[in-house]
Amino acid sequence: METKSKTESVEGFLKSGKDQYEAAVKTGTQAAQKNFEQGVETAKKHLDDVIKNYDDLATFGRENVDACLAASSAATKAAENINSEFFALSKSAYESNVSAYKALSAAKTPKEFFDIQSALMKGRYEESLALANKLSGLMTQATTEAMAPVNARVSATVEKFSKSFA
Repeated sequence: METKSKTESVEGFLKSGKDQYEAAVKTGTQAAQKNFEQGVETAKKHLDDVIKNYDDLATFGRENVDACLAASSAATKAAENINSEFFALSKSAYESNVSAYKALSAAKTPKEFFDIQSALMKGRYEESLALANKLSGLMTQATTEAMAPVNARVSATVEKFSKSFA
């Protein structure tokens, strides 16, 4: 009986060890499965965040390029306007010079010559002031129109990042 009781005792011990081992393996497997699932879930979340951030970055870059193209287009249009003003000025100056030459050539006396010259100088001075004001206005308008898309992008960027940091 003693052998039987030792055998039963050993079998009981082995069964107990087996049960504990199986319980430990089951618990470990469940924990590993849970950790794996959490890891997959976390990876999915981070991947979704990365994709969203990449999309935001791509959109941001595209909007910046669009703003630069709009600014370039506005600057080109302004340059064309200013160029046409200079062309008109050149034509007007030529016609004015021809007219002045004819008027000065028609003078009969030195006093008449100097009177015509004074009137021409006064007219040219007033034309120069008007032209300077007109060109200043065109340059201001050109700068404002060319910078408007860039300023809008800067404002949008500041607003976006200030929300991100808030």
